[in-house]
Amino acid sequence: MEKNDRENMDVEKRENRAVTESLTRIKGEAFCERTVLCIPRHFTRIGEEAFRENQRIERLEVPKIVTCIGERAFYGCSALKRVSLPGTLEKLGKGCFAECPTLQEVYIPSSLRRLPEAVFQSDVELKNIHFIKESQLIFIDANAFQGCKKLEHIEIPDSIRKIGDWAFCKCKKLQEFRFPKELVTIGKKAFSGCNIRKLHLPDKLCYIGEDAFSKNHYLREVVLPESVKSIENGAFRSCIRLQAVEIRHDPEVLGERIVNGNTAIRCYPGSKVEEYCKAAGIRVEYL
Repeated sequence: MEKNDRENMDVEKRENRAVTESLTRIKGEAFCERTVLCIPRHFTRIGEEAFRENQRIERLEVPKIVTCIGERAFYGCSALKRVSLPGTLEKLGKGCFAECPTLQEVYIPSSLRRLPEAVFQSDVELKNIHFIKESQLIFIDANAFQGCKKLEHIEIPDSIRKIGDWAFCKCKKLQEFRFPKELVTIGKKAFSGCNIRKLHLPDKLCYIGEDAFSKNHYLREVVLPESVKSIENGAFRSCIRLQAVEIRHDPEVLGERIVNGNTAIRCYPGSKVEEYCKAAGIRVEYL
């Protein structure tokens, strides 16, 4: 056999192995002696809990061949500060980077379509989330950023259609949030306990979940787009400075006590919204 033929066969074998090889927790231990984790290039997948609760890794460099990172793969990595994910990545597992107390900065590739449940939950130092241009992201799942207490500002892609339950709950420093143009659904308590000061809700929004914006103490006024069909229980409850919620149409669903007693609802006389306010004892201001 010619030398070139043997070399080509060796390359082909390595490539075939790379298609299926997964970095497990046992294998991962071999790479944990350094503060910068450089994963070998023949791994296409980082398995569940592969580096869970590692205390050494400060920076993560993922090779461009990796397509999947499993559930809780870097959960509780106490020294991890920066994560840059490759453009080949197609899937992140639940809780992948949750409970990382020193994580400050993350780069999200355009290839991802979903941020899974609890992916960055309770990352109390997380300040900067960078989404690469031309993002294909559609879903931010439940608890994704819950308890990220230092997250002040985030520019999420316009492609996102759903923000899940508790997604940004208790992000206490979150004061600005630009809602994506394609957004249809805001889940239960998605922004509860934030400090958002102004809401510019998109024209395609249909659903506002229970307590979605409750306890936003600096919110003063809200104008709902006419696309909104459902406003669930307590959607704007306990927003102590909220003066008025303007509803220019008749949503199909109006939950119990969507606002506090000190907040007025602005609506048209003779509308179903006016009837709702009178039945619930909510103050009305007419448009």
